[in-house]
Amino acid sequence: MVKKYRALQERLTPSTPRLRWGFWGLGVLLTALGWSALSFLLLTQSFRRTFAALSSPAFWFTALFFFLLIALFALLTRSLFAGSLIPWFPFLIFGLINYFKLSITGAPFLLDDLALTGNVGGIITLNLKSLTPSRNTVLVLVFTLLWLLVLWFFSRPLRPQSWRLSLPLALAPLALLASVFWIWVEPIVFTPLGVQQSQGNMGQAIFNDRCGLPLGLLRSARWSGRSAPPPDTAYLDALLAQAQTELGEAPDTPPDAVHPNVILLLSESFFDVTTLPGVTYAQDPLPEFHALQKESVSGTFQTRTLGYGTSNIELEILTGINTHLIANESLYTLSPELFQRLPAVPRLLDDAGYRTVMLHTFDDSIYHRAPKMDAIGFQEQYFSADFAGVDPDAAAAEDYYAYLSQYISGTFYSDSYLADLIIDLYENNTSDKPLFAYGISMEGHTPYDETKYAPGEISVSFDAPLSDEAAQMFTMYSQSVSNASAALGKLVDYFRQADQPTVILFFGDHRPGLGLEGSTTESVYSQLYSAAGTWAGGQTAEEFSTLCSTSYLIWANDPSLLPAAPGETKTESSNYLGLALLDAANVPKPLYWRLLQQLSETRVIDAPGYSLARDGELSLSVPADGPDRERLNRFAHFLRDALYQEQYVTKSLWE
Repeated sequence: MVKKYRALQERLTPSTPRLRWGFWGLGVLLTALGWSALSFLLLTQSFRRTFAALSSPAFWFTALFFFLLIALFALLTRSLFAGSLIPWFPFLIFGLINYFKLSITGAPFLLDDLALTGNVGGIITLNLKSLTPSRNTVLVLVFTLLWLLVLWFFSRPLRPQSWRLSLPLALAPLALLASVFWIWVEPIVFTPLGVQQSQGNMGQAIFNDRCGLPLGLLRSARWSGRSAPPPDTAYLDALLAQAQTELGEAPDTPPDAVHPNVILLLSESFFDVTTLPGVTYAQDPLPEFHALQKESVSGTFQTRTLGYGTSNIELEILTGINTHLIANESLYTLSPELFQRLPAVPRLLDDAGYRTVMLHTFDDSIYHRAPKMDAIGFQEQYFSADFAGVDPDAAAAEDYYAYLSQYISGTFYSDSYLADLIIDLYENNTSDKPLFAYGISMEGHTPYDETKYAPGEISVSFDAPLSDEAAQMFTMYSQSVSNASAALGKLVDYFRQADQPTVILFFGDHRPGLGLEGSTTESVYSQLYSAAGTWAGGQTAEEFSTLCSTSYLIWANDPSLLPAAPGETKTESSNYLGLALLDAANVPKPLYWRLLQQLSETRVIDAPGYSLARDGELSLSVPADGPDRERLNRFAHFLRDALYQEQYVTKSLWE
């Protein structure tokens, strides 16, 4: 059998070197076109959109990219099969991760996600029931396998005859790759595709939409960790002098100032579901939240992501770092040492005499928060294995986890139990220090399958023709936010009677992804907003702003501690919510936070994907000019200098 196979290969071997090289080049070209088409099919999950892409510059740039890569590796290995597999394999893996991440969270794969590679087991465990490949994803894998089998068969007949010839020839595609796709990639590739660096930072979703996934990731790699060259000290001196003149010195805190307990409560994936179009509930799923809005300051909370990225959101709030101003980095990938250079909220509260505590109703296996939370000023941290340090009954239990099992709801420890832990912290606080407690919930986390809650607790109807799967997912999610509302009500009811002044700041970190099997745009949101006539594919600034919005609420047991009159509404964001924490604690703001306060007066958020001004102006990028752009640029210079450059301004930012 092997002899027949070899004989057939011999008969198919071109008779002359010229023919062999001709067929070899044809194989490289066909493979490049195939890999390019499959990368678009994997990204778009649509044959129609893939065929439409065949006439786009993005497709042909991607094909050229693969052609040069395949030619390079095929010459280096003298194997058309190996040369085709080596460059395709990583992009196939990235494409699969991108598909599943979009399906689960609604957000694309980022190069920074590679920092979580060591935690892939935990991530898969959390999302296992959502990892269902679509028909088109399976077809991509089938086409890949079939074409690789063809290449395997023809690799021997088309093998270059000599290393002496193939290795020098490999210099040609290597030189073209370096020239076209690295050295001069900006004018040759990215400017025609509309993602030139002069436009400012963009989100990965925009890169992928305009470039395709391979070149979209290349675009991110080019920008990764890149910032403008450090300005000279004279320029930074001028910026500092300008800022200090505009903002003046921080006012002293009056000696009789009240320093209340401050509770920051991150509610996983919470937002006011009753604001969605075409959704009707038999009864209000959020009665406590809606009732509390009348005695609180509340409104829309703008974040920078959909369905994932909790650690990035919390670090933006607690440190004031706007990742959009530091080359679109994910904060959870930064070294803890870098966070010590900036006056984070917990550090300022610690210096002001607060007891600073973090509670998380999960373990630390995904984002590895502990070193970062220590660096920004939390004196104590409690994860799910540490609750005996807070809950006296857990400490006394013979079987710790058997005791905790009664508090599991929706496959995680409940929001209600998190409220109990915060109350325990307050009641067992033997120090004379006010308490700053940061609680992170998990009950609202995916998956939202039929096993999350018992059926029938929440009744929902839809105007849009949602699939049974979509309706079930949204119903389970609705139960989780209803439970979060009840837990908030429980916490407020307790502190309403407390002797000490207390402020509670409650917010949703991001909306749930609610992605479904099939097209990456086939989600609960797209179906509901499409039915309402307000959906254009998820790429407009208005859609970014809507999908990246949740809800927040600031309540106090003394109305005089609120930032505005009870019942008032205001839009807040992850860029500036830390200011509300400092205001609640009556802690003086150093220059760093006064700069942020100045920005917050005219800006709501500037995130990858969209920017929102206080006057309601929405755009896909930061302002091109004007005072806001100047102030954002100034703050960006200070951030980059403090984090990456000479730390020339670091001391001044603390003053």
